[in-house]
Amino acid sequence: MKDISNSNNIPEQNIYDPDFQSKLKTVCIGDAIGCEKLYVNMDFVKPGAVSVKYHFHSKQEEFYHIMSGSGLLRMNGEEIQVKAGDFVFAPAGKDTGNQFIKRQKNGFQH
Repeated sequence: MKDISNSNNIPEQNIYDPDFQSKLKTVCIGDAIGCEKLYVNMDFVKPGAVSVKYHFHSKQEEFYHIMSGSGLLRMNGEEIQVKAGDFVFAPAGKDTGNQFIKRQKNGFQH
């Protein structure tokens, strides 16, 4: 068993945009602790920005847990409001496209 790690101590080489200069910062937690079959990231999205392009995975399931903030989840052609504490499962398959859009102060933008 490996030592317990903390998301505040992830090495910089496992972080895309560690200074959060762009609209998206990604902390590659799974890579940092040596996961080989489990893909675990923590994304930080600036207000009004999108997490990634609208996409799906043909073989990979996805699980999302909203840690803070609020926004829209585009999934299966629908737009669903999400907030801190919500969690979502996206099954594998081309009919399960998804994307997050971070809420602006005065509403949603996309």
